[in-house]
Amino acid sequence: MRQNSRALRLTLLAGASVLALVAASPNASAADMAAPMAKKAPPPPAAVVKDRWSWWIEGGAFGSGGGDVNFAGPVGLKPNWGGEGAIGFDWQAAAFAPWHFSGQFRYGAATKGRPLALAVSGTAGGTPFAVTVVGNESLREDHWLVDFAVGRDLGVGNANAQWKFGVRVADLRAKLTAAGVISGTVGGSATTTPFTIVEKSNFLGAGPRLGIEGSTPLGGAWSFDWLAGAAALFGHRELKVTTFTPTPPMTNSVDFSDSGTV
Repeated sequence: MRQNSRALRLTLLAGASVLALVAASPNASAADMAAPMAKKAPPPPAAVVKDRWSWWIEGGAFGSGGGDVNFAGPVGLKPNWGGEGAIGFDWQAAAFAPWHFSGQFRYGAATKGRPLALAVSGTAGGTPFAVTVVGNESLREDHWLVDFAVGRDLGVGNANAQWKFGVRVADLRAKLTAAGVISGTVGGSATTTPFTIVEKSNFLGAGPRLGIEGSTPLGGAWSFDWLAGAAALFGHRELKVTTFTPTPPMTNSVDFSDSGTV
């Protein structure tokens, strides 16, 4: 509508100029009046900027950091590697370009199992003792996280890079289960007791996240995607250890919890 009004104004002004010229020159011929008027072509319509949506899915492997999950000193393990999947989106609104709004959900899990064997001996109060533990143990680790972020194009080269600032919510869990038989000798007396031990460790927290990411074209349909970022999560962590022995029936539970930062 704005461009059509401008073209109309140009036409009216051109017509007024011709009429003024004719009025000032009464000797002008009819042939001069019949000559076509040169008109300036209206500018081409501006390109319509649309919202741009990008959806993606991802699958791969992850490695667990930190130390072993354990319940009895050196007896412990960690799964090291597991599978992970994610889904996310990036939305660049035409009204807010070059700003982006993005989010993702990510989940991963890893498991590991192995035989359990432990032997401890010594002297307590002058009485010799020996304890052996034989059985199996298994560990499962799960994690999920949700990210929401606002980003802005960097406009550097052809890497489609943008920096992002947002919030991350994450839940990290580990469960270690051990079952077997405890055999002990104190002085001259020997006992054998089946046992089950379950250790659960979890953390749930949220906090700010800052990152940078981009996609560098390699030719054809190939590209090199890269990212780097850091987040500080403030939340609640808990450790619970439950021990059960059937003979005699006895259940012991120890629970620790506090606030922490990851």
